[in-house]
Amino acid sequence: MAIKGIDIYEVRDYVSKHDTAKDKKDKTIFKLGVLDTRIRAELEDETTSFEISSSDPEDKAKTTLGLNRLAIEAVRFGLKGVENLQDKDGKAVKFDTVSLARYGKNYQVVTPDILNMLPFKVITELAGEILKDNRLTEKEAKN
Repeated sequence: MAIKGIDIYEVRDYVSKHDTAKDKKDKTIFKLGVLDTRIRAELEDETTSFEISSSDPEDKAKTTLGLNRLAIEAVRFGLKGVENLQDKDGKAVKFDTVSLARYGKNYQVVTPDILNMLPFKVITELAGEILKDNRLTEKEAKN
């Protein structure tokens, strides 16, 4: 089986497992996009570090994984829209983006106001969904 290229313009609907609305029409629908390879690599590189002491080879290496920051950034770049999101008072929230120049390209990213109103457990769930869309499937990886 050949490796299939990703479509960075693809958007899919996703409902959080934490959404407690009983009726389908009341659920919040997140529009999840695919991170391009460059932004995915840059975000992972920015949130990961590995340090070795050059002065004392007996020192233990230090590894830092900024998984929470990676989750926020993945949603910031990968969330392309949302339907039926409400603020704390039950009022409809209009989805909005801002332009952000990053790594030699302009991206439309979610506004901080929208990111800040999402519970962190929803952010991490959405990030997991967004990040998995830029991986080889099990079948492709076996080839």
